[in-house]
Amino acid sequence: MKWGIEGRVLYVKEKTERSDENIMKRRINKKRTAWVLISFFIVFVFSPVNYAAAEPIDDLVAQMQEIYGFMDQYDKDNIDAARTALQNFVINDYEEDWDDVLGVNDPENNLLTEQVIAKFGDEATARAAAKDILSGLGEIYYSTDAAELRTTLETYKAEYIDEFQLLFGDDITMDEFYSLFLGARTALPGVIDTTEAGQLANDPNEDLIAAMPIYLDRAMNEALLNNPTFSGRLTDIGWSTDKLIAQQEVLAAEYIDQDGDARLSLALAFIRSETALASGATTLQVGDKPEYTINIMGRNATSLLAWESAAPNIVEVSTDEHDNFVIEAIAPGDAQLIVYRDYEGATPEYDWLLKFDVTVSKKPGSGSPGGGGGGGALPGYPIRVQGSTVQESGMVVEIPKDAVKYDTRGDIDRLDKNTINAPANSFIPGYIYDFTKIAEGDFLKPITVTLPYKQSAVDFEKYDLSIYWYDEDADEWVELDDVTVDKDDLTVSGETKKTGYFALIATKKAVPPVEPPVEPELPVLTDISGHWAKANIEYLVQMGAISGYPDNTFKPDNPITRAEFAVVLVKAFDLKAATGKVFDDTASHWAKDYIATAAANGIVTGYSETEFGPDDLITREQMAVMIVKAAKMSLLTGELNFSDAEDISDWATSYVVTAVQNELMKGYLDNSFKPLGNATRAEAATVIYNVLMK
Repeated sequence: MKWGIEGRVLYVKEKTERSDENIMKRRINKKRTAWVLISFFIVFVFSPVNYAAAEPIDDLVAQMQEIYGFMDQYDKDNIDAARTALQNFVINDYEEDWDDVLGVNDPENNLLTEQVIAKFGDEATARAAAKDILSGLGEIYYSTDAAELRTTLETYKAEYIDEFQLLFGDDITMDEFYSLFLGARTALPGVIDTTEAGQLANDPNEDLIAAMPIYLDRAMNEALLNNPTFSGRLTDIGWSTDKLIAQQEVLAAEYIDQDGDARLSLALAFIRSETALASGATTLQVGDKPEYTINIMGRNATSLLAWESAAPNIVEVSTDEHDNFVIEAIAPGDAQLIVYRDYEGATPEYDWLLKFDVTVSKKPGSGSPGGGGGGGALPGYPIRVQGSTVQESGMVVEIPKDAVKYDTRGDIDRLDKNTINAPANSFIPGYIYDFTKIAEGDFLKPITVTLPYKQSAVDFEKYDLSIYWYDEDADEWVELDDVTVDKDDLTVSGETKKTGYFALIATKKAVPPVEPPVEPELPVLTDISGHWAKANIEYLVQMGAISGYPDNTFKPDNPITRAEFAVVLVKAFDLKAATGKVFDDTASHWAKDYIATAAANGIVTGYSETEFGPDDLITREQMAVMIVKAAKMSLLTGELNFSDAEDISDWATSYVVTAVQNELMKGYLDNSFKPLGNATRAEAATVIYNVLMK
């Protein structure tokens, strides 16, 4: 399909995601009008309540729901936001804001005319009535649910019967006013000329919104020509369509829809409702290049619009050297074509005007050539110099630009997996695919071949899955380059320059030989033979909680520091590293992380908030406190019969009692405990061994 570029305002080749700059295109001038709101205003503010039947409301609900049908959720969210803003405006009830909306400070557009005030008896009553009417009307305007809209309409009519009768009398039927609305709705497309219809297709958002009230004013005036009674009633109270439009601009732009998103969504929905596919086939065959005619407001706007395919592997949208859109069916299947407004920054997602489906089938007689790996007259998947995609039966072949010297055609045939045997210790979990092309030889650049698989077909714990090409000369399967396994999409892709047979092959993983475990050799500590704590020391050394010195000594009777004991505790209890207290004197200490972990687990504290004393030799009562806390033992009470029991610090007494009663620690042969004495490395190992054996 080729369209002339005459009359096109702008064509944008690049289609990108909506950027911040493009989003700002949707921000429109605050002084634009809410044109659909005016339509509602004319129908309902000036319609009587003594209508004969409910049919007009039924028809209006149906008409507005039709408009809502052309909105995406994004559009509906915009309208919901405006409705919420209206409700907040009414709740806040700022009189100075109402002065703006009612035009009190604008003599040309003041809705509280002398005639209106006279109808209600005084200005305060007239003002209250006008506020109620406008507030209720906004609830109607910003409704997007049919049942909600119907309820709002009926409630609105019932609540404002007195106001309507005061303003316009009770002798005008609903049908007259409904006819006025229908007249304006019917007249709207006719008051937009061919040039303006084109502008709806490609004007920026701000210009689109600016134009809508102009068209509405024309349509209302056209309808009023056929309804002089209504026109006279407006004049009687000093109102006009221009005045109503001006004040609705203030309400919408200044307070309800300041960023213009709701008005833009409604404008687009209206244009979409007047956009139609006038001609063009929706049932295609591979190779067809259909030509379509798109009308906006009944006028041909085809050359002014942009196109997008939701399934470019089935229907491709491109442009020729003159920037004309070209649509071509390239593979069997269903695809959606998207027609959207063509202005700088437009995207199909937000600016669509029409979406329609097409079905593509193979041409008659275009079955598989039946050969193995090439040859024969191929029916018609295009392989282009500029690049293309071939897809059939789950196989997808992406061909880059300049991969062939000239345009040709190719085909895909799906074969049984037993057509060619899989290698030893392997199997083919799906089908074998035969990809062929008319032009002889390999591709000039690597193509990407993608094949599908079923999740249940391959056990990835036992098999490796990859994609292969069958080399008929060598009678072997050759793995493709740059293989990617996508376990989310259940596909495997790879690159090659070849045509022919392709398949996924699952290969059994090699199982490494099982070697018997080797027990680590324990260091031979030369100075613990015959020591009373030898077994305890060796146990902690074996578990990696404590170690000897480089000269293979342990020095069991040497003292141990507070930092060293904290490290042994953390290792022995296999505590995970944790963020705990870092003291001033541990910030750069080699055991900082172990001390912090012990502190996080409540095992150690410090002398103060800033001092821990990491290199101080640990006392036996300090050791009792730390081991009881590490073991998370409940504190016990009782008498201690050691000769120096009175020397135990008050803060350590219950911990020493608990350690002794649980047989974690003992006294010496002289019946002393030596609470302030320094614990030895052997004693530290023994205390920890005792608690681990509990």
